[in-house]
Amino acid sequence: MALSALMTTTKPAQKEVMDLLKEMGLRKRLLVIIGGAPTTNEWAEQIGADGWAETAEQGVELAQKLVKER
Repeated sequence: MALSALMTTTKPAQKEVMDLLKEMGLRKRLLVIIGGAPTTNEWAEQIGADGWAETAEQGVELAQKLVKER
C-alpha cells in the first residue's frame, strides 16, 4: 500500500491509516510505503511504515525491493 501526503495538514492521515491497519489486524499482511512533499524517512519510521520514497519513481523501486525481500 502506498500513502501520499501532499500538504502538511494531510500528513497525519498517514498515521491514522497505519493505526487503522493495526486495529483491523491487517498491518502484518501488508507492506506500506509513504511519500509526499511533507514526509521524511524519519516520519515513515515514526508511524511504522515499511519505507519512504522521495519521488514516485523511487517509490516504485522501493515497492519492488520490499516485495522481493518478503
